[in-house]
Amino acid sequence: YARNFLIPQRKAVRATAEAIAAVESRREELLKQEKARLDVAKVRAESAIKELTISRRVIDEEGRLFGSVAANDIVQAAEEHDTEILRSELMMPEGNIKNTGEYTIPVVVHPEVRFEIQVTVVPDSLVELPEESSTSESESTDSNESAGDETSTE
Repeated sequence: YARNFLIPQRKAVRATAEAIAAVESRREELLKQEKARLDVAKVRAESAIKELTISRRVIDEEGRLFGSVAANDIVQAAEEHDTEILRSELMMPEGNIKNTGEYTIPVVVHPEVRFEIQVTVVPDSLVELPEESSTSESESTDSNESAGDETSTE
């Protein structure tokens, strides 16, 4: 199997001293690269901001938001504080934030390095829902229908 398939397809090599040495040196390179990634992740976690405040418009007194706070919003708020966080590193198990309050968002920068950001969503202003405009639209369509009736009788 090895001589007929694996070696001709370059899926395997003969276990010579040179091949074993090449595999060992490649393994050492990969370990160094992984250690460097881990060190960078630790530095990022230590220097990252731990608290963010995001203000959003609110629909009602219960604190429901007009829209929601998504991972992209948290990434942008972190960038404003000179902290680099990728969207894929944020773990939002409950989905987007839809109410005001304090939320703890875990951030995984490396499988071995994680930290948490405390996100506080505060109300910016209270938004009036457009309920009145729907009644005025129905009144305007009623007046348009009656105006259309007058033109057809002429």
